[in-house]
Amino acid sequence: MPRRARLALPNVPLHIIQRGNNRQACFYADEDYRFYLDGDLRVRFDLIFKLNRI
Repeated sequence: MPRRARLALPNVPLHIIQRGNNRQACFYADEDYRFYLDGDLRVRFDLIFKLNRI
């Protein structure tokens, strides 16, 4: 049975997950994971700031 079409609304973020191919680890060092989280938090802050300006 095919998957149902996703509902994509304009200006509404989708659920995002981080997963490696075949569920392999994406991060092998703590520094890499911290770098990823730092970038993720900056993106979230920018998005919240932009949404609050609307």
